[in-house]
Amino acid sequence: MEKAVKLPSRESQPGKKEYESPRLVCYGSVVQLTRGGGGTLGDGVNTHTRLCWIADAIYGADAPRTQLVRAWLNDCYEQRVPWSLVVVPLYRRFGQRTARLLHSIPVFKNLFRPLFDLGVRRAHRDLAATLLAVDASTNAV
Repeated sequence: MEKAVKLPSRESQPGKKEYESPRLVCYGSVVQLTRGGGGTLGDGVNTHTRLCWIADAIYGADAPRTQLVRAWLNDCYEQRVPWSLVVVPLYRRFGQRTARLLHSIPVFKNLFRPLFDLGVRRAHRDLAATLLAVDASTNAV
């Protein structure tokens, strides 16, 4: 006499989800995913190449706005956007001293905040335009 083996059915496992086939999800280009926060300038470990000392003083070192402005300035400089070829070298020269001043006299943060808020808005706008362009190019294929 053979013993019958009963296999579990879908009805016997009510908590189990039904199988869904894998889907391809786009998270951006390989360059965007692998280059790190500082582009070719480094991963943000070296404090000499970490721009946005003033944004650190205004928003905080780990604030998303600081990270956004830092990445945006680096990207603009790497892409040789004309204004960044003037602003970034000036920022590298005077940014750390200005940030030290802002840490020692916090009232002066109110003078720089509108300028950096504008930078955050421009960075959001440029990032949104880049993501739309990437999305359009992946949907075209």
